[in-house]
Amino acid sequence: MAFESKQSTKNDAIPYFTKAWIEEVVEWTNADPKMERIARRMYEKHCYIVLNCPGNTDRLGMFHFEAGKIIDWDYEEYPSPADFSDMPVLDGAQYITTADYEFMKKINTKQVNSMKALMSNEMQVQGNRSRMMKQVKQLQHWQDLFAEVPVQYDV
Repeated sequence: MAFESKQSTKNDAIPYFTKAWIEEVVEWTNADPKMERIARRMYEKHCYIVLNCPGNTDRLGMFHFEAGKIIDWDYEEYPSPADFSDMPVLDGAQYITTADYEFMKKINTKQVNSMKALMSNEMQVQGNRSRMMKQVKQLQHWQDLFAEVPVQYDV
């Protein structure tokens, strides 16, 4: 995973779970041949709601996959506590994952792997968990890509 984007290098950390980070994740994901290969059957929309973020905000990131590539994405940020219940961006999402910033940070720093995160009470997943469990290999690789993006926490 030696990919370096046009936007950042290992010395140029991006604040975690921000619009710039989402853009970077999309770029890294779409440039990764292994992700394209192992996720070629992924035709779905994943939404992540991250609560209690720095700056007293709640954030939403949406990734729409087709054949292992992210073809669309969105990022939204609101003062905490935000009500995400009627957000149009969530329409049609196969998975909506909600967790606190601190728990997402543990996942991104590999203190918690994807399987343990899915089984945790600290993360709520709406959607077909059985289907998601079958995609653990793809999701773990994607999580590994997330972890490669140089980030700053608590910014």
